[in-house]
Amino acid sequence: MAEADLELCLSTALKLAREAGGMIKDAFKKKKNVMLKASPIDLVTETDEAVEKFLFSELRKVFPQHRYIGEESVAAGAKVDLTDAPTWIIDPVDGTMNFVHSFPFTCVSIGELASEHIGQDGAVMPYLSKSLVIGEMGTSPIPEKRECVFENARILVGKAHGYRFLGSAALCMCLLAEGGADVYYTFGVYCWDVAAGCVICREAGGVVLDTADVLVFRFGRPLLCLDSRPADSPGPFRSMGSCALNMCLVASGAAELYHEAGIHCWDVAAGAVVVTEAGGVVIDTAGGEFDLLSRRVLCASSPSLGQEVASLLHQYQPPRD
Repeated sequence: MAEADLELCLSTALKLAREAGGMIKDAFKKKKNVMLKASPIDLVTETDEAVEKFLFSELRKVFPQHRYIGEESVAAGAKVDLTDAPTWIIDPVDGTMNFVHSFPFTCVSIGELASEHIGQDGAVMPYLSKSLVIGEMGTSPIPEKRECVFENARILVGKAHGYRFLGSAALCMCLLAEGGADVYYTFGVYCWDVAAGCVICREAGGVVLDTADVLVFRFGRPLLCLDSRPADSPGPFRSMGSCALNMCLVASGAAELYHEAGIHCWDVAAGAVVVTEAGGVVIDTAGGEFDLLSRRVLCASSPSLGQEVASLLHQYQPPRD
């Protein structure tokens, strides 16, 4: 593809990402029509569909000969057919679960590839105009606590839409107060971690209980904010719910490594370009060459870190896109 064409692709992607981000922002706090796709945690809203329709329509005006792959089109029956032809790969709302719960970590992801193996352009636009700042909350390396956190996560993950590890007790409580999460719990915190958050939660109409008390949910599944560090790891663990933005965190230096299996090509197409252009590495979770259709990705700040972590992971191979 000619350099002028690449510049047009990038400028068009950035322009449309901003416009699509505005659509997501406008719908963020409004009532959403939520529908199920493959499972109770695989959701789609009218905004997902509207954003993808808008992006495809606008891109086809500029690039009528290009090919297109979109999450919602595939969900409706379209095939993932990646050839050497220029192809746009789009996730209209990456982090739909976050979007449904008004959890402020979601984005539009637009990737463009000129061949099966080489990413050319990528644009990831968070709906927010300001960055989400994530603070670290230190937790105890006591084995009993780690085991308890793991067991709680195992029990709760089947009952919730999802869980997020954020690393700040105060911010987690504020997210709950403003509707971005439904439940937050932790133990091992100090009075200064929760004093202000308790007031904010109660003033917003929420409840603050001891972890031994029981909450019964009558409507749907909650989104949980849990303890920030479930394992004795080199650094704090974060689970944010958006593949594209997780990859951007690595690119920006806010995280050292991200890995996942079970995602799709539209989740990683733009993020892979962003990480690579920032000097990071994008590989398979087993340490081999990254395969866009394998539904596995590991991105890291350095090749040595990526290979070290890949050697430690238990491998899972989902069906290919």
